[in-house]
Amino acid sequence: MKKLLLLLLFSVALGLSLQAQKFTAFLSKKQVAVNETFEVSFKIDNGNGRVNFPKFNGLQVVGGPNTGSSMQFVNGQMSQSYTYSFYVRAPKAGTVTIGEASVKVNGKTLKSKPLSVKVVKGNAQAAPQQNARGQQGGGNAANADLMKQIADNVFLKAFLSKKETYLGEQVTLTYKLYSRVSIVNLNEEDPPKFNGFWVENVKDGNVQFVNEVLNGVQYQSAIVRKVILFPQRSGKLEINPYKLKTVVRVRTNSRRSRNIFESVFGGVQDVPFIATAAPINITVNPLPAGKPADFDGAVGTFTLKASIDKEETQTGDPITLKVKLSGTGNIKNIKEPSLQFPTDFEVYDPKVDQRVSTASGVVSGQKSFDYLIIPRNPGDYKLPPVSFSYFDPKSKTYKTLNSPEFTIKATGEALGATVTTTNIRKDEVELLSQDIRYIKTDTPVLRQKGQTFWGSGSFWLLSLLPFMCFAGLFWYKRQQEAASQDVVGTRMKKATRLAKKRLEAAQKLMASQEENQFYDEVVRATWGYLGDKLALGQSELSRDEVRKQLAARGVTEPNLDTLQEVLDTCEMALFAPTAVEGGMQATYDKAVQLISDLEGELK
Repeated sequence: MKKLLLLLLFSVALGLSLQAQKFTAFLSKKQVAVNETFEVSFKIDNGNGRVNFPKFNGLQVVGGPNTGSSMQFVNGQMSQSYTYSFYVRAPKAGTVTIGEASVKVNGKTLKSKPLSVKVVKGNAQAAPQQNARGQQGGGNAANADLMKQIADNVFLKAFLSKKETYLGEQVTLTYKLYSRVSIVNLNEEDPPKFNGFWVENVKDGNVQFVNEVLNGVQYQSAIVRKVILFPQRSGKLEINPYKLKTVVRVRTNSRRSRNIFESVFGGVQDVPFIATAAPINITVNPLPAGKPADFDGAVGTFTLKASIDKEETQTGDPITLKVKLSGTGNIKNIKEPSLQFPTDFEVYDPKVDQRVSTASGVVSGQKSFDYLIIPRNPGDYKLPPVSFSYFDPKSKTYKTLNSPEFTIKATGEALGATVTTTNIRKDEVELLSQDIRYIKTDTPVLRQKGQTFWGSGSFWLLSLLPFMCFAGLFWYKRQQEAASQDVVGTRMKKATRLAKKRLEAAQKLMASQEENQFYDEVVRATWGYLGDKLALGQSELSRDEVRKQLAARGVTEPNLDTLQEVLDTCEMALFAPTAVEGGMQATYDKAVQLISDLEGELK
């Protein structure tokens, strides 16, 4: 047990050391009133050390340094931060600059950026407090001040991965909402229009706010929309403004309030506010000259792999030629490669399969084409190499990929005629000097003369069928409405199915020997199953809470211990440079058995 604990601590330390260390400084406010107390903070991410704080010239330190730490474990990655805060105030109006601070972490000196704060006379937060009086007395000026105050603390920003691109090259556009007040509702007022782009939406799930420092000020930020754009025409393209309707909750301090509690302690008011992101211009360059003959618009970075399932066969037996293209770029727009087959082969239209992911913020994946080819005459045949050309925006050049040449040996008797066309369907096969006309195998049903359909059992069955379908649809609709209202129940029902799907993904990663991704997928499957089955939110998912909930629902101690063992094994594999006992197969089998056992006990 001690060795395991030491190994876990080593894994945590190693994981933190491998992550980038950052040292930032930020303010609780960028504009304050004279003698108003505000906070200056210094934060170290993924490390710690002795901080050399700056001199607070022009400011009086009234408290600090106060220290705090936090640790997060998200998607198999652990991060830790330390924060040092001072409470200060400015005795006179003007602009005060706080110099840089420094800290030494792992032998490297990190420095923060200087900060500036504007000190004004009067009450810097007067606008929210005046709002109640302004509404009661019709004070338009107070309302205008309130909206300006909100606009200074709530805004929408757009971030482009690049502002100049090539035709067909993907660009990631992210809209983030920043706020220093409470947001109680969000709704799209005017979604952006992406004229001239093919759009791939990135599903980020629910909007989640996190702490972020922007221009020296700490905000709560959230990604409200994220899309991947593929420009379809060259020139300067504009994306119209994006308007997001919010409801901002501000605190009031009205002495005229009829509510004695609000008069003494102050109340709150919900104010509608529309946050707007400015329009965006993207310069789209045309693709350069010198396109290869087989270039068909693919832009990105790709690899080509081609294979046949067998090199020797009998005439009339099918062979599968598989062409797989993988990479990042406009995969969905890739067309099937143009192939030349020997005339002695019968060739069918390819079966197309594509798997595309946007999880990393870019479109990546693979597209495969499976050709079914049948030799009709014996002999030795050669399939010419498969060729695929694309434009690589990184090197700004066209690249051509080629597969090896395949040799096929067909034995047996000739089938009498050879195919003259390729890439055709079976019912369109054209033979030399003759046509194929398929024999009809479906004969009409014979019935006795004088027997009619009217009044038969089939007649009455078909007459009742519409009423039965209507009743079935009505029952199904009622079931769907009941299920939609039971969000927790629906989530619990889907828990096992989602866990199995995630474990199937882990099994594929195990087959391809991608260890880190395998253990990360097992952790996701386990935590996802527990969160759905126990109806726990992301913030409530912890080992202690899950163990308590499972024990309360009658889960046996051996299964609880197995759960801890699976999580420990995956975390050690992700963070410690040591081999896991039994390897991936043992971990996979244990995770599958665990979810199966838990499902049996939680029913």
